[in-house]
Amino acid sequence: MSTVFPDGIKYVHDQIGVPLAMHNRYFAPDTPYQKNFSMIVEEYCALPQDENLFLSIMGASKSWGNVVYEQDWLITTYEKMNATQDNVVAGRKWLVSMGAAAAKLNMTIQYCMPLPLHLLQSVEAQPVTQTRVSGDYVPGTDQWKAGWSSMLAWALGLVPYKDDFWTTESQPNCYNMDGRGTHCTEPNTILQTLSAALTAGPVGPSDMIGKMNRTLIMHTCRNDGLLLKADYPAIPLDAFFRNTFATPRVDQIWLSSTTISSYTFHYLLAAGLPSPFTLRVSDLPGASNQSNYVAIDYFSLLNKIAGQTTVATLDNAHDLVVPVAGLPNIGQEPFRYYVLAPQTAKCVLMGEVNKFITVSKQRVKSITITSLGMSVAVMGSPGESLQFGFIKDVANPSLTVASVILDQQGLGSVSCN
Repeated sequence: MSTVFPDGIKYVHDQIGVPLAMHNRYFAPDTPYQKNFSMIVEEYCALPQDENLFLSIMGASKSWGNVVYEQDWLITTYEKMNATQDNVVAGRKWLVSMGAAAAKLNMTIQYCMPLPLHLLQSVEAQPVTQTRVSGDYVPGTDQWKAGWSSMLAWALGLVPYKDDFWTTESQPNCYNMDGRGTHCTEPNTILQTLSAALTAGPVGPSDMIGKMNRTLIMHTCRNDGLLLKADYPAIPLDAFFRNTFATPRVDQIWLSSTTISSYTFHYLLAAGLPSPFTLRVSDLPGASNQSNYVAIDYFSLLNKIAGQTTVATLDNAHDLVVPVAGLPNIGQEPFRYYVLAPQTAKCVLMGEVNKFITVSKQRVKSITITSLGMSVAVMGSPGESLQFGFIKDVANPSLTVASVILDQQGLGSVSCN
């Protein structure tokens, strides 16, 4: 540790001025902590049974600037120990004591590599606010698939985290899990970043120094770093399961939503489709056959891709048919991303044109329909420049962009007339 942080972690925290999240692996059978704290020690690892152990560890790390304690290797601890499988008390005591210590220190916990039983146990530990919902990130794999696991996490009040990811495709001489550097290319940087934004949880780019794609990362947050989120994580649509039990599916069709001033915006990701997927307006949560939406093909519209249908009506008379094919120049994995915006009289609000969650509560304060069109009250960092897209004519769609520079209170407004 002294060779990596010669001045200590607190010095790093003081220099960068942001709170830290710190990772803990499993406890080894020769852990020195067993001398002072109650632990069940077996051949492969040790299981803490003492709240004071976590008070000691978390308390020390909090003084360094830590606010999130990440407990990793949960599955390993469970599967490698007898005490967690032949004792109905030990496993619970381990996690409850961890949660109790975090509560006393006003810290939060992230579970990593959990089994469903760990997530279920989290209901007794209020400091557990987030959990990993994917495997370890390996460049070039389908680790971006976080929607399925997010269903259980969100049902238990936990925010999903898909692990880290690269935002730049090629990073030579990288070190990978196999130790041979054989996975040093990420062909789906946009999809990886989009998936992270759609979890509504932490976003963790992990490029090597000097290789981060700032433009892509900024699609997930404001200038001050506050993440732009939907109201809940993107999870599979109920409609996705129509034929799943008869014909198992491996494709990903996720939906998330944001509601502001009674207007609901949906975000639809479809990837790896074996055949076109038909979305009905009644498939949307809270929608009915009387609802009217405009489906905006996000990348097609913004990139002005020739020959693509960029905007379509979604209502009782018109379904949205999501094609199998992806779009050029956005990655190896074929996918489509749609913003489903409510259709209003004169203007359709797409939202921020350079953000994946185009309308979020972290950015939009209110939406008001006026006699001339629409006014949107926005917020962010003082002096931040925002660009909001509107569509005035769905039949002949083109994007009208309204810009605003936020005032010294970080407030402003954009309008469509």
